[in-house]
Amino acid sequence: MHRILHIVPQFQPGDGISSVVMNYAKSVDHTRFVFDVITHRVDHPAYVDAIRNLGGTVHVLPGFSPKALPQLNRWIRDFFAQNRKDYDTVHCHMSNAAFLYLREAKRAGIPVRILHSHQTKYADTFSHAVRNVPLIAWGKRYANVNIACSQQAGAFLFGKHPFILLPNAVDTQRFAFNAATRDEFRANMHLTDGNRLYGNVGRLAIQKNQGFLLNAFRLVHERDDSARLLIIGEGPLKAELHAKAQELGIVDAVIWVDNTSRPDGYYNAMDVFLLPSLHEGLPVSLVEAQCSGLPCLIAEDIDKQSLILPDVQQLPIDHAMVWAQRMLETKDTPRDERAQGQSAVSEAGFDMLRQAKTLETIYLSHAASAR
Repeated sequence: MHRILHIVPQFQPGDGISSVVMNYAKSVDHTRFVFDVITHRVDHPAYVDAIRNLGGTVHVLPGFSPKALPQLNRWIRDFFAQNRKDYDTVHCHMSNAAFLYLREAKRAGIPVRILHSHQTKYADTFSHAVRNVPLIAWGKRYANVNIACSQQAGAFLFGKHPFILLPNAVDTQRFAFNAATRDEFRANMHLTDGNRLYGNVGRLAIQKNQGFLLNAFRLVHERDDSARLLIIGEGPLKAELHAKAQELGIVDAVIWVDNTSRPDGYYNAMDVFLLPSLHEGLPVSLVEAQCSGLPCLIAEDIDKQSLILPDVQQLPIDHAMVWAQRMLETKDTPRDERAQGQSAVSEAGFDMLRQAKTLETIYLSHAASAR
Protein backbone atom coordinates (compact mmCIF):
# COMPACT_ATOMS: atom_id res chain seq x y z
CA MET A 1 0.00 0.00 0.00
CA HIS A 2 1.31 3.44 -0.97
CA ARG A 3 0.43 6.26 1.44
CA ILE A 4 0.65 9.62 -0.32
CA LEU A 5 0.91 12.77 1.80
CA HIS A 6 -0.79 15.82 0.28
CA ILE A 7 -0.05 19.34 1.52
CA VAL A 8 -2.85 21.86 0.88
CA PRO A 9 -3.54 25.37 2.28
CA GLN A 10 -7.15 24.53 3.14
CA PHE A 11 -9.25 21.40 2.77
CA GLN A 12 -12.97 21.85 2.25
CA PRO A 13 -15.69 21.98 -0.41
CA GLY A 14 -15.68 25.11 -2.54
CA ASP A 15 -11.89 25.34 -2.72
CA GLY A 16 -10.37 24.38 -6.08
CA ILE A 17 -7.19 22.67 -4.87
CA SER A 18 -9.14 20.81 -2.19
CA SER A 19 -11.55 19.54 -4.84
CA VAL A 20 -8.69 18.34 -7.02
CA VAL A 21 -7.14 16.34 -4.17
CA MET A 22 -10.51 14.98 -3.07
CA ASN A 23 -11.43 13.93 -6.61
CA TYR A 24 -8.18 12.00 -6.94
CA ALA A 25 -8.56 10.47 -3.49
CA LYS A 26 -11.93 9.02 -4.53
CA SER A 27 -10.74 7.85 -7.94
CA VAL A 28 -7.38 6.12 -7.41
CA ASP A 29 -7.12 2.36 -6.85
CA HIS A 30 -7.93 1.99 -3.16
CA THR A 31 -6.21 -1.36 -2.97
CA ARG A 32 -2.92 0.38 -3.76
CA PHE A 33 -3.18 4.00 -2.60
CA VAL A 34 -4.28 5.91 0.50
CA PHE A 35 -4.14 9.70 0.76
CA ASP A 36 -3.24 11.56 3.95
CA VAL A 37 -3.54 15.35 4.13
CA ILE A 38 -1.83 18.16 6.00
CA THR A 39 -3.73 21.43 5.85
CA HIS A 40 -3.98 24.77 7.63
CA ARG A 41 -7.69 25.43 7.47
CA VAL A 42 -10.94 23.45 7.64
CA ASP A 43 -14.23 25.32 7.94
CA HIS A 44 -16.40 22.45 6.68
CA PRO A 45 -15.74 18.81 7.66
CA ALA A 46 -17.05 17.06 4.52
CA TYR A 47 -13.67 16.40 2.90
CA VAL A 48 -12.02 15.48 6.20
CA ASP A 49 -14.72 12.88 6.81
CA ALA A 50 -14.37 11.56 3.25
CA ILE A 51 -10.60 11.09 3.58
CA ARG A 52 -11.07 9.26 6.88
CA ASN A 53 -13.69 7.01 5.32
CA LEU A 54 -11.13 6.11 2.65
CA GLY A 55 -8.59 5.11 5.32
CA GLY A 56 -6.60 8.35 5.37
CA THR A 57 -5.74 10.90 8.05
CA VAL A 58 -6.08 14.69 8.01
CA HIS A 59 -3.77 16.84 10.13
CA VAL A 60 -4.96 20.43 10.70
CA LEU A 61 -2.18 22.87 11.62
CA PRO A 62 -2.32 26.57 12.57
CA GLY A 63 -2.28 29.11 9.79
CA PHE A 64 1.00 30.58 8.56
CA SER A 65 2.15 33.69 10.40
CA PRO A 66 5.51 35.00 11.63
CA LYS A 67 4.42 34.22 15.21
CA ALA A 68 3.38 30.63 14.39
CA LEU A 69 6.34 29.82 12.14
CA PRO A 70 8.73 28.46 14.82
CA GLN A 71 6.02 26.14 16.18
CA LEU A 72 5.06 24.99 12.68
CA ASN A 73 8.67 24.35 11.79
CA ARG A 74 9.14 22.13 14.84
CA TRP A 75 5.91 20.22 14.21
CA ILE A 76 6.72 19.59 10.55
CA ARG A 77 10.28 18.47 11.35
CA ASP A 78 9.06 16.12 14.08
CA PHE A 79 6.27 14.77 11.88
CA PHE A 80 8.58 13.74 9.07
CA ALA A 81 11.19 12.36 11.45
CA GLN A 82 8.56 10.16 13.11
CA ASN A 83 6.70 9.12 9.94
CA ARG A 84 9.48 8.85 7.38
CA LYS A 85 8.84 5.14 6.84
CA ASP A 86 5.14 5.67 6.13
CA TYR A 87 5.60 7.67 2.93
CA ASP A 88 7.61 7.37 -0.25
CA THR A 89 5.83 10.40 -1.78
CA VAL A 90 4.96 13.88 -0.53
CA HIS A 91 2.73 15.87 -2.91
CA CYS A 92 2.85 19.59 -2.07
CA HIS A 93 0.19 21.94 -3.47
CA MET A 94 1.50 24.97 -1.50
CA SER A 95 4.34 26.53 -3.45
CA ASN A 96 4.98 29.18 -0.78
CA ALA A 97 5.28 26.51 1.95
CA ALA A 98 7.40 23.98 0.06
CA PHE A 99 10.49 25.45 1.70
CA LEU A 100 9.22 23.91 4.94
CA TYR A 101 7.45 20.73 3.88
CA LEU A 102 9.67 19.50 1.07
CA ARG A 103 12.83 20.52 2.91
CA GLU A 104 11.88 18.39 5.91
CA ALA A 105 10.69 15.57 3.64
CA LYS A 106 14.09 15.54 1.95
CA ARG A 107 15.86 15.67 5.31
CA ALA A 108 13.80 12.66 6.43
CA GLY A 109 14.84 10.71 3.33
CA ILE A 110 11.45 10.64 1.57
CA PRO A 111 12.48 9.97 -2.04
CA VAL A 112 9.63 11.48 -4.11
CA ARG A 113 8.89 15.14 -3.42
CA ILE A 114 6.30 16.65 -5.77
CA LEU A 115 5.60 20.36 -6.19
CA HIS A 116 2.27 20.92 -7.97
CA SER A 117 1.54 24.30 -9.57
CA HIS A 118 -2.06 25.53 -9.57
CA GLN A 119 -1.17 29.22 -10.02
CA THR A 120 -0.26 31.85 -12.56
CA LYS A 121 0.48 34.62 -10.06
CA TYR A 122 2.50 34.92 -6.86
CA ALA A 123 -0.39 36.31 -4.76
CA ASP A 124 -3.48 38.50 -4.82
CA THR A 125 -1.79 41.40 -3.04
CA PHE A 126 1.57 43.12 -3.55
CA SER A 127 2.75 42.51 0.00
CA HIS A 128 2.01 38.79 -0.21
CA ALA A 129 3.71 38.57 -3.60
CA VAL A 130 6.85 40.21 -2.19
CA ARG A 131 6.80 37.61 0.59
CA ASN A 132 6.12 34.66 -1.71
CA VAL A 133 8.76 35.29 -4.40
CA PRO A 134 11.78 34.25 -2.28
CA LEU A 135 9.84 31.54 -0.41
CA ILE A 136 8.76 29.87 -3.64
CA ALA A 137 12.26 30.07 -5.13
CA TRP A 138 13.63 28.50 -1.95
CA GLY A 139 11.03 25.73 -1.87
CA LYS A 140 11.49 24.67 -5.48
CA ARG A 141 15.00 23.48 -4.69
CA TYR A 142 13.64 20.60 -2.60
CA ALA A 143 11.25 19.20 -5.22
CA ASN A 144 12.39 16.47 -7.59
CA VAL A 145 9.10 16.08 -9.50
CA ASN A 146 7.23 19.06 -10.97
CA ILE A 147 3.53 18.87 -11.89
CA ALA A 148 1.25 21.60 -13.27
CA CYS A 149 -2.48 21.76 -13.93
CA SER A 150 -1.95 23.77 -17.12
CA GLN A 151 0.79 25.00 -19.44
CA GLN A 152 0.45 28.53 -18.02
CA ALA A 153 0.72 27.30 -14.43
CA GLY A 154 3.74 25.19 -15.29
CA ALA A 155 5.53 27.95 -17.17
CA PHE A 156 4.84 30.40 -14.34
CA LEU A 157 6.24 28.28 -11.51
CA PHE A 158 8.89 26.17 -13.24
CA GLY A 159 10.02 28.36 -16.13
CA LYS A 160 12.25 26.36 -18.48
CA HIS A 161 12.50 23.40 -16.10
CA PRO A 162 10.52 20.29 -17.13
CA PHE A 163 7.14 19.55 -15.60
CA ILE A 164 4.40 16.96 -16.00
CA LEU A 165 1.07 18.29 -17.27
CA LEU A 166 -1.85 16.91 -15.23
CA PRO A 167 -5.10 18.74 -16.08
CA ASN A 168 -7.63 19.24 -13.30
CA ALA A 169 -10.21 16.57 -14.05
CA VAL A 170 -13.76 15.94 -12.83
CA ASP A 171 -16.21 13.09 -12.38
CA THR A 172 -17.90 13.48 -15.76
CA GLN A 173 -20.83 11.21 -14.88
CA ARG A 174 -21.62 13.24 -11.80
CA PHE A 175 -21.52 16.61 -13.58
CA ALA A 176 -23.38 15.52 -16.71
CA PHE A 177 -26.55 17.49 -17.45
CA ASN A 178 -29.75 15.99 -16.04
CA ALA A 179 -33.09 17.62 -16.83
CA ALA A 180 -34.86 16.21 -13.77
CA THR A 181 -32.12 17.49 -11.47
CA ARG A 182 -32.34 20.90 -13.12
CA ASP A 183 -36.08 21.09 -12.47
CA GLU A 184 -35.61 19.96 -8.86
CA PHE A 185 -32.93 22.49 -7.97
CA ARG A 186 -34.65 25.38 -9.72
CA ALA A 187 -37.87 24.58 -7.87
CA ASN A 188 -35.98 24.57 -4.58
CA MET A 189 -34.72 28.08 -5.41
CA HIS A 190 -38.27 29.17 -6.38
CA LEU A 191 -37.26 29.80 -9.99
CA THR A 192 -39.58 29.57 -12.96
CA ASP A 193 -38.73 29.15 -16.64
CA GLY A 194 -38.89 32.95 -16.82
CA ASN A 195 -35.96 33.40 -14.43
CA ARG A 196 -32.62 33.33 -16.21
CA LEU A 197 -29.99 32.06 -13.77
CA TYR A 198 -26.38 33.21 -14.03
CA GLY A 199 -23.96 31.28 -11.82
CA ASN A 200 -20.51 31.46 -10.27
CA VAL A 201 -18.70 28.88 -8.12
CA GLY A 202 -15.61 29.79 -6.14
CA ARG A 203 -14.13 31.03 -2.91
CA LEU A 204 -15.29 34.50 -1.91
CA ALA A 205 -11.87 36.07 -2.23
CA ILE A 206 -10.04 38.75 -4.22
CA GLN A 207 -8.85 36.28 -6.85
CA LYS A 208 -12.37 35.24 -7.86
CA ASN A 209 -13.48 38.85 -8.47
CA GLN A 210 -17.12 38.45 -7.42
CA GLY A 211 -17.36 42.18 -6.67
CA PHE A 212 -16.93 42.85 -10.39
CA LEU A 213 -19.54 40.19 -11.07
CA LEU A 214 -22.08 41.97 -8.86
CA ASN A 215 -21.46 45.21 -10.77
CA ALA A 216 -22.08 43.48 -14.08
CA PHE A 217 -25.20 41.72 -12.82
CA ARG A 218 -26.69 44.99 -11.59
CA LEU A 219 -26.56 46.27 -15.16
CA VAL A 220 -28.20 43.05 -16.38
CA HIS A 221 -30.90 43.29 -13.73
CA GLU A 222 -31.76 46.83 -14.81
CA ARG A 223 -32.80 45.41 -18.21
CA ASP A 224 -34.13 42.04 -17.03
CA ASP A 225 -35.53 42.21 -13.51
CA SER A 226 -36.42 38.50 -13.60
CA ALA A 227 -32.74 37.52 -13.89
CA ARG A 228 -31.06 35.92 -10.91
CA LEU A 229 -27.41 35.49 -9.89
CA LEU A 230 -26.28 32.39 -8.00
CA ILE A 231 -22.95 32.57 -6.12
CA ILE A 232 -21.68 29.39 -4.47
CA GLY A 233 -18.82 29.55 -2.01
CA GLU A 234 -17.47 30.94 1.24
CA GLY A 235 -14.45 33.05 2.05
CA PRO A 236 -13.04 36.19 3.65
CA LEU A 237 -15.06 38.60 1.48
CA LYS A 238 -18.45 37.07 2.32
CA ALA A 239 -19.72 39.97 4.47
CA GLU A 240 -18.30 42.58 2.11
CA LEU A 241 -19.96 41.01 -0.94
CA HIS A 242 -23.31 40.66 0.80
CA ALA A 243 -23.13 44.34 1.75
CA LYS A 244 -22.24 45.28 -1.83
CA ALA A 245 -25.29 43.43 -3.17
CA GLN A 246 -27.40 45.44 -0.71
CA GLU A 247 -25.82 48.71 -1.80
CA LEU A 248 -26.38 47.92 -5.48
CA GLY A 249 -30.07 47.20 -4.87
CA ILE A 250 -29.90 43.59 -6.11
CA VAL A 251 -30.01 41.77 -2.78
CA ASP A 252 -33.32 40.06 -3.65
CA ALA A 253 -31.97 38.89 -7.00
CA VAL A 254 -28.77 37.26 -5.70
CA ILE A 255 -28.88 33.71 -4.33
CA TRP A 256 -26.03 32.81 -1.97
CA VAL A 257 -25.12 29.20 -1.29
CA ASP A 258 -22.35 28.25 1.10
CA ASN A 259 -20.10 25.28 0.40
CA THR A 260 -22.32 22.46 -0.83
CA SER A 261 -22.02 18.73 -1.41
CA ARG A 262 -24.21 19.06 -4.53
CA PRO A 263 -22.53 21.53 -6.90
CA ASP A 264 -23.62 19.31 -9.79
CA GLY A 265 -27.27 20.08 -9.06
CA TYR A 266 -26.64 23.81 -9.09
CA TYR A 267 -24.76 23.65 -12.41
CA ASN A 268 -27.80 21.88 -13.85
CA ALA A 269 -29.99 24.73 -12.60
CA MET A 270 -27.86 27.46 -14.20
CA ASP A 271 -28.32 28.96 -17.66
CA VAL A 272 -24.96 30.74 -18.00
CA PHE A 273 -21.73 30.22 -16.03
CA LEU A 274 -19.55 33.23 -15.17
CA LEU A 275 -15.87 33.25 -14.16
CA PRO A 276 -14.29 36.74 -14.08
CA SER A 277 -11.26 35.64 -12.00
CA LEU A 278 -8.17 37.83 -11.79
CA HIS A 279 -6.00 34.74 -12.27
CA GLU A 280 -6.42 30.97 -12.40
CA GLY A 281 -4.31 27.85 -12.92
CA LEU A 282 -6.90 25.62 -14.54
CA PRO A 283 -10.27 26.23 -12.84
CA VAL A 284 -12.08 23.06 -11.82
CA SER A 285 -15.38 24.95 -11.77
CA LEU A 286 -15.02 25.80 -15.47
CA VAL A 287 -14.50 22.15 -16.36
CA GLU A 288 -17.52 21.18 -14.24
CA ALA A 289 -19.68 23.86 -15.88
CA GLN A 290 -18.74 22.69 -19.37
CA CYS A 291 -19.45 19.09 -18.39
CA SER A 292 -22.96 20.30 -17.58
CA GLY A 293 -23.15 21.82 -21.06
CA LEU A 294 -23.32 25.45 -19.95
CA PRO A 295 -22.38 28.47 -22.05
CA CYS A 296 -19.56 30.21 -20.18
CA LEU A 297 -18.25 33.77 -19.96
CA ILE A 298 -14.75 33.83 -18.50
CA ALA A 299 -11.81 36.19 -17.99
CA GLU A 300 -9.59 36.59 -21.02
CA ASP A 301 -6.41 35.50 -19.21
CA ILE A 302 -7.67 32.03 -18.25
CA ASP A 303 -5.61 29.30 -19.93
CA LYS A 304 -7.16 28.31 -23.27
CA GLN A 305 -6.38 24.68 -22.41
CA SER A 306 -9.52 24.74 -20.25
CA LEU A 307 -11.77 25.83 -23.13
CA ILE A 308 -13.56 22.68 -24.24
CA LEU A 309 -16.98 23.65 -25.60
CA PRO A 310 -17.41 26.12 -28.47
CA ASP A 311 -19.73 28.32 -26.40
CA VAL A 312 -17.02 29.62 -24.04
CA GLN A 313 -16.30 33.32 -24.46
CA GLN A 314 -13.29 35.13 -23.01
CA LEU A 315 -13.75 38.78 -22.02
CA PRO A 316 -11.59 41.52 -20.48
CA ILE A 317 -12.36 42.18 -16.83
CA ASP A 318 -11.98 45.95 -16.85
CA HIS A 319 -15.52 46.91 -17.97
CA ALA A 320 -18.64 45.58 -16.25
CA MET A 321 -20.80 46.93 -19.11
CA VAL A 322 -19.05 44.60 -21.59
CA TRP A 323 -19.87 41.62 -19.39
CA ALA A 324 -23.46 42.74 -18.85
CA GLN A 325 -24.04 43.13 -22.57
CA ARG A 326 -22.58 39.69 -23.32
CA MET A 327 -24.58 38.12 -20.49
CA LEU A 328 -27.76 39.44 -22.04
CA GLU A 329 -26.76 38.38 -25.56
CA THR A 330 -25.64 34.84 -24.70
CA LYS A 331 -28.28 32.34 -25.75
CA ASP A 332 -29.44 29.43 -23.61
CA THR A 333 -28.19 26.03 -24.68
CA PRO A 334 -31.06 23.61 -25.47
CA ARG A 335 -31.37 20.66 -23.10
CA ASP A 336 -30.40 18.05 -25.68
CA GLU A 337 -27.25 19.99 -26.53
CA ARG A 338 -26.33 20.45 -22.87
CA ALA A 339 -26.26 16.66 -22.53
CA GLN A 340 -23.33 16.59 -24.98
CA GLY A 341 -21.05 18.38 -22.51
CA GLN A 342 -20.12 15.19 -20.68
CA SER A 343 -18.70 13.43 -23.74
CA ALA A 344 -16.87 16.57 -24.88
CA VAL A 345 -15.15 17.01 -21.51
CA SER A 346 -14.24 13.33 -21.33
CA GLU A 347 -12.84 13.25 -24.86
CA ALA A 348 -10.78 16.37 -24.12
CA GLY A 349 -8.92 14.46 -21.41
CA PHE A 350 -10.60 15.89 -18.31
CA ASP A 351 -12.24 12.69 -17.09
CA MET A 352 -11.19 11.95 -13.52
CA LEU A 353 -10.88 8.18 -13.89
CA ARG A 354 -8.50 8.63 -16.81
CA GLN A 355 -6.36 11.22 -15.05
CA ALA A 356 -6.34 9.20 -11.82
CA LYS A 357 -4.60 6.40 -13.72
CA THR A 358 -2.05 8.94 -14.96
CA LEU A 359 -1.40 10.10 -11.40
CA GLU A 360 -1.01 6.51 -10.19
CA THR A 361 1.62 5.96 -12.88
CA ILE A 362 3.47 9.10 -11.78
CA TYR A 363 3.55 7.93 -8.18
CA LEU A 364 4.61 4.37 -8.96
CA SER A 365 7.23 5.18 -11.58
CA HIS A 366 9.01 7.80 -9.51
CA ALA A 367 8.87 5.70 -6.35
CA ALA A 368 10.37 2.76 -8.26
CA SER A 369 13.15 4.85 -9.79
CA ALA A 370 14.00 6.29 -6.36
CA ARG A 371 14.60 2.87 -4.82
